[in-house]
Amino acid sequence: MSENLYILCLLVWVVIGVLSLTIMWSRQGQGTGLVLAFFCNMALIHWFSGVITFFPWYSSAEYSTTTAGFGVSTAGMVAFAIGCFGFTPLFFHAEDEMAPFRMEESDSRFLRLFLKIGIASLVLGAVGARQIPSATAILSGGQAFGFAGIGFGIWQSYLHQNRKQLFLCLAAAPAFPLLTMILQGFLGFGVGYTIIVVCFFIAIYRPRWTMALLVIPVGYLALSFFVTYMRDRNDIRSVVWGGGRMEERINQAEETFQHFEWFDPLNRRHLDDIDRRLNYNWMVGAAMAHLRTPNDFGKGETLWMSVLAIIPRVLWPDKPIQAGSMNFVSHYTGVKFAEGTSVGMGLIFEFYVNFGTYGVLIGMFIVGALVRYADRQAGVELRWGSAIAFARWFLIGEFLLLVGGSIIEIVPNLVLAVVLTAGLRYLCPEHPSIRLMEDSVDTSTDSPQQ
Repeated sequence: MSENLYILCLLVWVVIGVLSLTIMWSRQGQGTGLVLAFFCNMALIHWFSGVITFFPWYSSAEYSTTTAGFGVSTAGMVAFAIGCFGFTPLFFHAEDEMAPFRMEESDSRFLRLFLKIGIASLVLGAVGARQIPSATAILSGGQAFGFAGIGFGIWQSYLHQNRKQLFLCLAAAPAFPLLTMILQGFLGFGVGYTIIVVCFFIAIYRPRWTMALLVIPVGYLALSFFVTYMRDRNDIRSVVWGGGRMEERINQAEETFQHFEWFDPLNRRHLDDIDRRLNYNWMVGAAMAHLRTPNDFGKGETLWMSVLAIIPRVLWPDKPIQAGSMNFVSHYTGVKFAEGTSVGMGLIFEFYVNFGTYGVLIGMFIVGALVRYADRQAGVELRWGSAIAFARWFLIGEFLLLVGGSIIEIVPNLVLAVVLTAGLRYLCPEHPSIRLMEDSVDTSTDSPQQ
């Protein structure tokens, strides 16, 4: 790839990011920040490594592989933007643009309920309940309710101008990376959770453009947090995965951050850490070099497996399908990884190894359309005052944000989101006026104001 074309690819990502923010703040936004959160997650695993590779003082043995993959990733994001901002708005209802703000007495009940489900799922997962067949999927869905609850709390704080409640909701954002690091030994999940909360806040409160400048110091702090974690990651995981007591885990975390490192773009180790952990472009490029003939491609293998993954393990104890890459990265790149190493595929890689570049374009177009629709519907239901309908669409959007995982993980979670919210709606019916209002919206094409 030529230098000019590479710079163009870097700028395309910036344009899509600005477009995501601009449309979210516009009158047609009506969302909950899921589109912006999706972009941020994709930028973490594709754009950052693309920037580092472009640094003239940083040389990588996989330069050509990374640049080739970055080109395909950029094309995929263009397809995402077309599906998101060009196709999905065609299905929006005009009356939703003037959706009234509603706040029923039952809202506080659902706020507490969502938070209780999320906290209970987090605690049960921490004490080992994930060992029970099918419990992992259910607990993941339960944790997602917690983020719906935090979002609902931000929405309530906005309507009631409750600064204390807003502060408590936002204070949870930086706590997630620490929690997942101490409880699971992973940082990525917590970062993803933080992005969801922050983007929700931006979508609801719509701060001034000058506030966007805060992304620079916040981004620098996040990179510094990352390189500090990567320095001591093996020590942290040896304590967590070794079954260390909570006191030992906290002590290890304290020791790590007592020697906090500020990110240095000239530090070779810092750049290597980002390149090794956040460079999904390399995997895409490696697959491009390894897959030579049409017969080498998966032709939808992982997509069919994602359908089978819907069957609960409690009903199929010997189900061979597992969350994660299941060695597909090694199979489609020809690269052998250390025993026990789990490498996430990522959406771009998975679409490419199944159907090539056209698979990336079509797949990301569909994902873009789905994310924008889920984001829009979650926002409209939130403004209409339907808590469970909001949770359903928000959970669907949350699971679509698993951009570093695989479709085998996403599809069962989407089904789970529908099932859990349907069960919750049955057990905890909402206010009758809300149900009546929803029925009238579904059966009438006239604007509520008419």
